[in-house]
Amino acid sequence: MRAYRNALERKVARQRTHIRVPSLRLEEKDGGNTTPSVSCTQDQQRGDVVECESRTSELRVAQRERGPYTAESQMQLGEKFSQIRSIEMELRCTNEELKVASKKGDDVIGRRQLQLEQQCDQVHKVEMGLRMEIQKAKKDFVLAKKQHDDACIELETQSKHQHEQVHQIEMELQGKLQRTLKKINVAEVERDRAIAEKHA
Repeated sequence: MRAYRNALERKVARQRTHIRVPSLRLEEKDGGNTTPSVSCTQDQQRGDVVECESRTSELRVAQRERGPYTAESQMQLGEKFSQIRSIEMELRCTNEELKVASKKGDDVIGRRQLQLEQQCDQVHKVEMGLRMEIQKAKKDFVLAKKQHDDACIELETQSKHQHEQVHQIEMELQGKLQRTLKKINVAEVERDRAIAEKHA
């Protein structure tokens, strides 16, 4: 406000000089009486002074009226500034807490990740062991199946051979039986003949 008033006073002073100089030059040029020009200049100066004083009074009144508002505004600004500082401190504390929590979270995540990696290694070892056991079981199964098939073939061969042997024995027994029956028949015929000759 003071700067505005000083600027206004400087402007009025420049206007006074500007008004005075042209008036004097006009009088010198015309070569006539200087009384009307001087009177006109003084009237203008008085008008400018009155206007300047009026403006100054208005500015002082406005400044007095704005005084309480300015103080209240400054108080409000101070309160807002305090609130901003408080919020800024809270944000800083929150940021620090977040950093600490983030570090703790990173540590927990790191430990958990290490545990998971160890568990994955253990699972991988168990999986590899199971695969080896499965491969061994497959080989054992193939070997056992081959042995079973070989045994079945051998048993089938032996059974066939035994069946042939039994059939051969049966044929031999039947031949012996036929020969024995023939011998019995011949013996019976000879006996009957001998008996008949005896009674004749």
